[in-house]
Amino acid sequence: MNAFWYRFLSGLPLGGCSIYIRDGRAFAVRGKVTQALLTAVSNAAETAGISAACIQATSPGKTGRKLIFFGVPADFRQRFRNVWAAHGR
Repeated sequence: MNAFWYRFLSGLPLGGCSIYIRDGRAFAVRGKVTQALLTAVSNAAETAGISAACIQATSPGKTGRKLIFFGVPADFRQRFRNVWAAHGR
């Protein structure tokens, strides 16, 4: 999938907030996220070699927050969950 589709997916209302990764940099597309989270996601994407991706996060509820990944290989998803737990709100 190319960067256009990840940008398109990041605009869909699949969760409470959405982060789009382009050229290894993270941008908030929907919802409120901290600059610390964007910086940490950018660092994790750069380390993992991810140039384009989308991460959707559902609103926290009784079962916690769920992250939906597009373009993030399964081997690196736990790293992004850890980043979100440490820097997310």
